[in-house]
Amino acid sequence: VEMERYFKTPILYRNLGIEMFCNFVEDSINDATFLEPLFGDETKINTHNSEEFGLRNIRTIFPFFILKNNKALTNDNVKKLYVLLNSDISDQFAESSIEIIRLAAQKCHIGQAVDVKYGNDFQSAVLRISLGARVISESWVNRDISIYFRNIEVQMDQITVIIKKIELILSNPELLD
Repeated sequence: VEMERYFKTPILYRNLGIEMFCNFVEDSINDATFLEPLFGDETKINTHNSEEFGLRNIRTIFPFFILKNNKALTNDNVKKLYVLLNSDISDQFAESSIEIIRLAAQKCHIGQAVDVKYGNDFQSAVLRISLGARVISESWVNRDISIYFRNIEVQMDQITVIIKKIELILSNPELLD
C-alpha cells in the first residue's frame, strides 16, 4: 500500500521531493561539527524527470558518528544517546528556556545504533537518518503541489530538530553517564 501511494505521486514531484530531502539531510550532517558522516561525497544528482532517479538511485540512508571534543562516542554512549533522542527528557531542563524544554521534549525517531569501528580500532556506533517512501507518499495530499512541498519541508524541519537535540544532549554530558 505504501509503495502504491508513493508511485501515485507524479514522478517530477516525487523526484524533487527526494532530492530536496536527501540533499538537506546530507548538508545538515556535514554542517554539524559534532557529526561525522560515514558516507562519501557522491555527486548530487539533478535529474528530476528521470525514471532512473528515485529511492533506488540516490543515497537515502545517512549513517553518521557522533563526536564529543572531536572524538567519537563509545558504542554504549551512542546507544544511550539514541534512547535519549527517542525520549522526552524535558524534566532534565526544567530551569531552561521554553525553547530548550520543547526541544528536549521532542521524541526523535531515527535508525538505531549500529556498532562500527571508528578508525581502525575504536569501537563506536553510528546512528542513521533515512528517507522512506512514506515521507513522499504522505506528503502528496489531495494532488496539491503546495501542500506537498510544505509537507516535505516539515520533514526537513524534523531533521533540524534531531540534530539540535543531539547537540543538546552532547552539551549536557551527565545525560550520558
